[in-house]
Amino acid sequence: QCPDPAFRDGILKLADRAIELNDGSAAAYAVRALHHFARENHRSALADLKKAAEGPKAGYYVQYQTALLLLEIGEVTEYRKACRQMLQRFADSENTSELHFTAWTCALAPDALDDYTPALALARRGLEIDPENMQYQNGLGAVQMRAGRYAEALASFSQAADGAENTNTSDAYAVYFQAM
Repeated sequence: QCPDPAFRDGILKLADRAIELNDGSAAAYAVRALHHFARENHRSALADLKKAAEGPKAGYYVQYQTALLLLEIGEVTEYRKACRQMLQRFADSENTSELHFTAWTCALAPDALDDYTPALALARRGLEIDPENMQYQNGLGAVQMRAGRYAEALASFSQAADGAENTNTSDAYAVYFQAM
């Protein structure tokens, strides 16, 4: 957000150098993507996020960020493809963050999937592992909503709204989704 263009250009050069020095690590690409995004250079940010997501150590979060950016720039077909890739990659995971963010990513926009069964399974598995997690309860509700299971979704959102506070999320999500 610095108003000095020379400073911003220098930051990007440092990010380029970080990629070189770290052998193109996913984290270095993700950091540079943030700088491109801040400059509203969405195509360059997307290219960096895609490079980050390709790496063998790329986690769920860079794939989630890629999906968000795809939606931001109107690339709905690519967003849907990103959802399917995440579902495939994390299908056997027992990591609650991977499970939640994969399911959540598939709920960000309508019609992300032809069949929400795999996303529902991941959301449920995350909640089974951590049943008190309001964020995961909201995620399940969001996928249920996108799958057209409105009564189940309302129950999930009600449970999330009544649940214990979670510093990773806001109870506003439950209220927002209930209103939808």
